[in-house]
Amino acid sequence: MIKYPIYVTLDTNILDSANYDFDEKSTLQLLANYVKKGKVKVVLSNIVVKEAEKHISEKEIFEIEKWISSKCEDASRKMEITNLPYNIGYGDDIEILGIDDQKLFFQIDEININPSAGDKEWIDISLSNKKQIIANGTVELTVGYIEYDEDGGVADALDDKIYYSYYSIIEQLDNFILEQNEYMKTEKAIIEIIEEAIK
Repeated sequence: MIKYPIYVTLDTNILDSANYDFDEKSTLQLLANYVKKGKVKVVLSNIVVKEAEKHISEKEIFEIEKWISSKCEDASRKMEITNLPYNIGYGDDIEILGIDDQKLFFQIDEININPSAGDKEWIDISLSNKKQIIANGTVELTVGYIEYDEDGGVADALDDKIYYSYYSIIEQLDNFILEQNEYMKTEKAIIEIIEEAIK
């Protein structure tokens, strides 16, 4: 089984043979995509970096600066998105949008029950992505009651109870948040490296 990340050393011969081509389907762009996913780490010497800089024209620098600017604007826009409600109620279906455009959907079923005293009912909670449910839980409701004896005293009683089971949902949300934080760090690091390279 392959252990990631794989470390790849690039020299000027490899870049020359690829013609410094970073088009969408190019070998270098494919490598860049693997780097972004964390599967590959590229090792570059100062000599290789300096040689690569010679192949960057003023027009390309302008395009790179535009790309950096758009990335910063996009990140700022996404950081300002507040699509989560302050309160969650039964029957709610909530979309959670990540800064990498990944989406999760939190759903809690409606209360369509009319339980009798002492009964227990369960309401489903789920967290899903666009393809499938990735975590679920329940809300357990117990309906309380009071029974009186002939003298007006309490003969039997049961308190209303609500029990929540949602550990797997919290775990998945924690993972989602970690992924988003790592994505932001990677984007920031890439932008800083490129900004430094074109100075």
